[in-house]
Amino acid sequence: SAARRGRGKALNRRSLKGSSTTYDVQDSVVTIDTSYSSSTSSSPPPPSPSPSPSPVLAAASSASPTLEQDEVTPNDTLYSEQWHHPVISSPRAWARTTGSKAARVCVVDSGVQLDHPDLAANVAGGWNLVPEDQSGSGETPQPGSAAYANYNDTQGHGTHTAGIVAAVGDNARGV
Repeated sequence: SAARRGRGKALNRRSLKGSSTTYDVQDSVVTIDTSYSSSTSSSPPPPSPSPSPSPVLAAASSASPTLEQDEVTPNDTLYSEQWHHPVISSPRAWARTTGSKAARVCVVDSGVQLDHPDLAANVAGGWNLVPEDQSGSGETPQPGSAAYANYNDTQGHGTHTAGIVAAVGDNARGV
């Protein structure tokens, strides 16, 4: 397919050194013979599907779903209302990993609902990019003022975005 050819072209452009490297490319795990040198006149061999998962995936936490699963569907009460997850293949991604507390992500948005049951455990603090005008003047508050320190979301968009990134999942509530 055109998508596979495009992936191959992207991988072929890399400077390849060493003997063999496994790359995880979208849904496919491929192994590339990296003994090819860019000074060699022949083309490198095309990527071939690996019979085993990459070392990174094999080292996934034992709490994560097994790699043999094709998809993971969480038991969250509102999950069925989230049409976007099947569209972006979230259930397939969750079969590989559900993230790590070691990964820190910054969401630049309208704040976050501080007491949200699916987010409270994963919010580390911050400030509000879109502060409320607390004076009622209709003007943007002065940068660095207390209006920016209150990052409780009054618009909902930041909470929604943070939920995509960091909500506790598969806990039989919410999304």
